[in-house]
Amino acid sequence: MCLPKIAFQRPNPEKASTAALGLWLLCNLNKLPQEIKVAVHHNAGGHVNHSLFWRTMRPDASAEPKGLFRDAINRDFGSVEAFKSQFEEEGAKLFGSGWVWLVRIQKDDGKLEVITTYGHDNPMMKGRFQLSCNSTEELWAAEGGVLPVT
Repeated sequence: MCLPKIAFQRPNPEKASTAALGLWLLCNLNKLPQEIKVAVHHNAGGHVNHSLFWRTMRPDASAEPKGLFRDAINRDFGSVEAFKSQFEEEGAKLFGSGWVWLVRIQKDDGKLEVITTYGHDNPMMKGRFQLSCNSTEELWAAEGGVLPVT
């Protein structure tokens, strides 16, 4: 189950972004021929996830959330520090290629939560709206290509 209307209405390929088209494909894998599902899942998922990842990284972005976003984090995690800690802990638990996400759920007044996905899965495939993410691959690269030993 995907949340946005895009999941139910196929976007116009002439007007929609490649990320929007990819998201529609991810949320509608069951409508695709069996012989292309895996390839579409991997390619569309990689594109959609990395598109969000790169858009959320900005050199002029504030280091701390502000306004209603900060209020929502404080409401659902107790504090920004508690959120950051949970985000890092969940990411550290991933084995192999995967993503850690800050998501908003449709129920419970839009509660925020931290979840993980493996490979090229996307939270929208599980009915969660993604707000931010990090990839184990990007974390690995940030460490100079050496995974820390714990």
